[in-house]
Amino acid sequence: MNNITRLSLVICLVLLSGCAQTRKAYNATFHPDDVEVVQKAAPSCPTVGVVPEANAFPAFKAGSAQKSPKDLVAAGYIGVFRGDCTFKDGKEAVFDLEINFGGTKGPMGRVNSAKEIGSAVFPYFVAVVSSDETILQRQAFSTKVDFDNKTDGVSKEEHTIRIPVTSPDAAHGYKIVIGFSLTPEQVAFNKQQGNNK
Repeated sequence: MNNITRLSLVICLVLLSGCAQTRKAYNATFHPDDVEVVQKAAPSCPTVGVVPEANAFPAFKAGSAQKSPKDLVAAGYIGVFRGDCTFKDGKEAVFDLEINFGGTKGPMGRVNSAKEIGSAVFPYFVAVVSSDETILQRQAFSTKVDFDNKTDGVSKEEHTIRIPVTSPDAAHGYKIVIGFSLTPEQVAFNKQQGNNK
């Protein structure tokens, strides 16, 4: 291979590598105006989370003084939750929330107990919190878990939450918070059992 051929090959390789880099950069910034429009059309939704100490609902045997795991009739827990948001006239964030719950029979609710349970009702809440941690909305609900002659059961609840906003971009500053409605005794039990992780 003579010097001219080597030089031509080097030039071709440099040009090819330059083209690859240019193409990569070009793809990354392809139609930047369109990218900006897409981002403006789909801003961030509010974040959704569960209150750590209210992620489980221990239902105790009536009149039980000790409140230990052996006194549980049933226990509820918050499973998978998901949501999606749309914006109405740029002034209202509409958040469609789906929450999946689970329940399990405790020692006092099983076959070998005095009275087996067929279902359990677990009260819960959904709240909207502002960026400065102010509670703007709080609604109470309940979900019924049917066990259908089994130890465990599930339920699903759907909610539509409407949040007034100054602009669609402001929605990401809000939080949607889920948790069970608990007594101080139940909160203490959850902490003791490590259910607040």
